[in-house]
Amino acid sequence: MNQKEVDTIQNKFDKQVGDMQRTVDKDLDKVINGLLSHQGPGKEKALVMVNEAYDDLLKRKLKILMSKQFSDLTKYLGTMQSQVAMEHMIRTRQI
Repeated sequence: MNQKEVDTIQNKFDKQVGDMQRTVDKDLDKVINGLLSHQGPGKEKALVMVNEAYDDLLKRKLKILMSKQFSDLTKYLGTMQSQVAMEHMIRTRQI
């Protein structure tokens, strides 16, 4: 039961991250193509700013992934602790 729940949550998370990545990539491509076709001063500075913004998005994504991993580990440890407690209770009753 827990494995199905974890798989369902993981699939939802993977879908959300994939959707987020596709949206960011699409929007970023539009901005970069607009900047590349622009003639005049400030083109390089704008591209550097876009690159920095993308780096910030990657850092944010990493934080989200680490937070999810911590949440998953917490749930897993909670489940393991519950199972150990149940097994201990069963052994105590058998004795």
